[in-house]
Amino acid sequence: MIGFFLLIKPFAADYQVKKNTQQAIIQFTERVEAEKIDFVKELEECLKSEENVSLADYGIFSEKDIDKVYIPDMMFDLRSRVSEETREKLPEIPFADIYNSMYEYNISIFENNQSELKDVFSYTTNDFELEPYGLKDDIIGFITVDAMNIKLPMYIGSSEEHMAHGTTIMNQTSMPIGGNNTNCVVAAHRSFGFFANIENLSEGDTVIVNNLWGEMGYRVIKTIIISPYDIDKVKIYPDHELLTLMTCHPYGINNERYVVYCVRDDSCLPERVLYNAKDSESTDDKTENVTGISSGEIKTDNSDNVQHEHINHEENSDFFDFPSGEEFVSSSKSIQYEIIVRVIGIIMTGIFIIIFIIMRISELIRSIKSQNNVK
Repeated sequence: MIGFFLLIKPFAADYQVKKNTQQAIIQFTERVEAEKIDFVKELEECLKSEENVSLADYGIFSEKDIDKVYIPDMMFDLRSRVSEETREKLPEIPFADIYNSMYEYNISIFENNQSELKDVFSYTTNDFELEPYGLKDDIIGFITVDAMNIKLPMYIGSSEEHMAHGTTIMNQTSMPIGGNNTNCVVAAHRSFGFFANIENLSEGDTVIVNNLWGEMGYRVIKTIIISPYDIDKVKIYPDHELLTLMTCHPYGINNERYVVYCVRDDSCLPERVLYNAKDSESTDDKTENVTGISSGEIKTDNSDNVQHEHINHEENSDFFDFPSGEEFVSSSKSIQYEIIVRVIGIIMTGIFIIIFIIMRISELIRSIKSQNNVK
């Protein structure tokens, strides 16, 4: 019996992880949806006086279509198109206090050159918590990577507890709100259901991040192997807007780190109505871009200092020329070996169950015969 439980334990654990991650994503989506719907209603009412501007310009034809946009970017673009009277009435974005705090945090770590980020083991601490804002589970959103066949919750802070339940935002790296001079490092275990198949990612693949304010698309541009102490390779690169995936490597040994760099590219989102806020007639050209909003007083309601800028990475080729890191050793054979072992385990478990059933039936038949003989 002990052997039986040892055989089914990996499958039971995988099932429980998948169930927990799906439940976490469902709860997050339900929590955010109500706030977004209220926001759309307010915004729609605000725009009624505008003849040439509507939410349909952004692909929003109903309240649920708000997921097709990234709200902070849309609001910046809207502000450049509406009248001054309407601009004064524009509602705050949902969870504005969290966005403002994350924006301030991103500015702070960039200006301090992420001084507290010593090595990849720095993740055990957590500088930013969501509990003060009423989000007790520290889930900021979820990440979808089709090439890896995963959809996982994203937790703030890479504690062991968080890493056991999904992906995590590494401490002293950018919060996942996008913007120039940011690099959000997303770490996860190199195990099935998490980042086991990270080597499946190749240049051009899509990574999608959903947070409290909508959906952001990223495109894979490079993968490298680094030492756990080569922390400069996952720091912010000035004038870039990045998302970096990181996990242990090689599979089963874990003495190095596998790193995947991704750049912001909303064109990879099939339902996104693209617009270029930088080409719009700005209401205020005096602001200085740091992380997508001005470096002055931070506001997300109806102020004139909200400015979003996304970088054209095709024009910044220097980023693609930095050293490639450690020698690459593929983990595909180790992963294939574990898959084979798991398949054998399934077969053995099936055989064990069949033998167990046959034995029970045999015992039942013998018992019936014995009772008949006594009679």
